Amino acid sequence: MQLIDTHVGDLNAGLITVEFRGEGGEMVSVKMAANDGLDSDAAVDHAKALMVQLTTFADDRDPAQDEWERSEAKTTVERALMV
Repeated sequence: MQLIDTHVGDLNAGLITVEFRGEGGEMVSVKMAANDGLDSDAAVDHAKALMVQLTTFADDRDPAQDEWERSEAKTTVERALMV
């Protein structure tokens, strides 16, 4: 992915989102816990570090967790739509 833009969202309920946008329309979002003292540069650095850890330890993942994660995310979205 050829990086063309990085966007750091606002701190919301202790979470912050960093979005990395690519040349071909790709986007990678990293949502992470944050405190009020986290500035944009530090948030980008932390998001990059999390992605490195993710790729480094990808072989250690439990594939059984994948379906649970998807169903949990779907439930969260469904709850948000009901509000």
